[in-house]
Amino acid sequence: MIVKLTGSTTFLVALFLFEVSRNVAGALEALQTTNDTFVRIGNSYYLIERKLQKNWFGAYEICRQQQAELISLETFDELRLVSEYLLANNIFERYWTSGTDLGTKGKHVWFSNGQPLSTDLWYGGEPNNKNNEEHCDELGSDFRPTKSPGMNDRNCNFESSFICEEVQPKYNVCP
Repeated sequence: MIVKLTGSTTFLVALFLFEVSRNVAGALEALQTTNDTFVRIGNSYYLIERKLQKNWFGAYEICRQQQAELISLETFDELRLVSEYLLANNIFERYWTSGTDLGTKGKHVWFSNGQPLSTDLWYGGEPNNKNNEEHCDELGSDFRPTKSPGMNDRNCNFESSFICEEVQPKYNVCP
């Protein structure tokens, strides 16, 4: 069977094929991260994404596609455990976290839960909002044993590695 396409039908078919190809390309990119597995560090599970470099927003999108969130380092202990894992596995990179002050300038919170970042997580002199354009927070790139782990604020459009944290269900304990 041969179908004759009119001008408007040709346009609609072309638009449909464009959308399909765009969605397939996006799905393929997302699938590249699904081959990685979450690793247990302490009491949480993390996906340490090193193959894809994304800005903060793109990193968050990939984590959500994995039913996870960008990592929220809620205690210095969690920061230490994750950093020790990265150091032990010779992984020296910058990683996006869910930390940001996009909601209120100067007030850094974990986007995933709205809690403020603890002041003991930051490198000295951070956050500094360098050039008035750093509003997303990264786990520092220097994990040498001589330097303690820490957080740094960075321009949200910078492309970086990222760490997704599996969402842990909150249970109420019944008496």
